[in-house]
Amino acid sequence: MAQRLGALRFPGVSTVARLRGQYRTLFDKSETKHACPRGLPNIVNHNHVSRTLASRAQVSVKTAEESGTDAKPIGYPWRIVSAVCVQRFPTLSRQKTPFELEFDEHKDTKRAERSRLSNHELTLLDYARRRVERDKKALAESLDDMQLPPLEGSDEFDELQESREVEVRQFRPAPRETLADLSNDKKSLQRKLDRVLYLLVKKARQEHAWQMPQGGLEKEESLSQAAVRELREECGSGLSVKFLSGAPVLYFSYLNPAPTPAGLIGSKVFVLKAQYLSGNVVVDNSELDDYVWVTKDEMKEYVSNEYYNNVAPVLID
Repeated sequence: MAQRLGALRFPGVSTVARLRGQYRTLFDKSETKHACPRGLPNIVNHNHVSRTLASRAQVSVKTAEESGTDAKPIGYPWRIVSAVCVQRFPTLSRQKTPFELEFDEHKDTKRAERSRLSNHELTLLDYARRRVERDKKALAESLDDMQLPPLEGSDEFDELQESREVEVRQFRPAPRETLADLSNDKKSLQRKLDRVLYLLVKKARQEHAWQMPQGGLEKEESLSQAAVRELREECGSGLSVKFLSGAPVLYFSYLNPAPTPAGLIGSKVFVLKAQYLSGNVVVDNSELDDYVWVTKDEMKEYVSNEYYNNVAPVLID
């Protein structure tokens, strides 16, 4: 089960040693899954953390001549991976439920009853009052419609009122469904405008091809530096994003079906969040084969259940 990082806080000096001890247990050889220590980003600079992770992920092998026993890998044989959760925030509000619509109507009614009248409303009331007085006078004097005196400013007011009514009748809101919605174009960002979309990329392999942009740390590289580099290498320079933090929001790990030639038994994945700003992914068919922008629910169609359950805690519906 993936673990979310704890809320940021500033522990006292007396707790630093204890938390650093917890931090070291994160990379214990007997791996299942460990929660990242609470308050870790405030104690250890993330650049230092990433460099420490990279060095600890390297496999140290003692030869039989050095140890006097059969050669066995020792240390921390894990690949450290930095992943980027790129999210495009909604540009439209969600459609309201019948209860919300009814409640809004109730609020508008109460607000109209208790609010002060605008100049237009005051003019409308004065116009109505003068018309009633004129009609009463005409009734008392037995005047017909042709003999009624005109109200002062009535022509200008009627024209203004008519123009506003025409403007309201002609207004047509833009449709909530776009052409990308109708064609189900998941490469387009002009779809599901009332939902959060997430970027998934497809690697050139058969199994577990779909995932968030990610890659292993290079030498002396921090998690955030690796995230920026991998996003640029996989998605191109045309995609502009803003990282919400230099520290990861999620950590999970998985085992390889078999150890790699380097002796690595699995990967530890640290996920950083980024907000979409502009542009789109450019597929070069070397790093990637394909990409999609999907909602939280649609993501289940592309990734495995295990991967989805790992990243779901930080996904917004």
